[in-house]
Amino acid sequence: MAHLPAVQSAAKGAVVEGTAAKQTCAWDHYKRYLFSIGLHDDWFLDNFSKGAKHTILSAFAQSVRGGQYCPRYSKQVKSESVRSSLEGVA
Repeated sequence: MAHLPAVQSAAKGAVVEGTAAKQTCAWDHYKRYLFSIGLHDDWFLDNFSKGAKHTILSAFAQSVRGGQYCPRYSKQVKSESVRSSLEGVA
């Protein structure tokens, strides 16, 4: 039991590191998606209306759901992964 705080601290660090890696991966996928639709210089969609931003992000979510960035999957990606990708971009 004396080692419990050290174990908890190590576990917490691993979760943060893993989360950071997933967010970086999501951001890379998002940038790749934007390039694929011709948006090379507006990563934050500053030049779009709220509705257009929603449409673009929804289309990105669909591309994630369809497994566009995960070639090892032959089926749709789980909704949790889509949500995680959108949170990483946000």
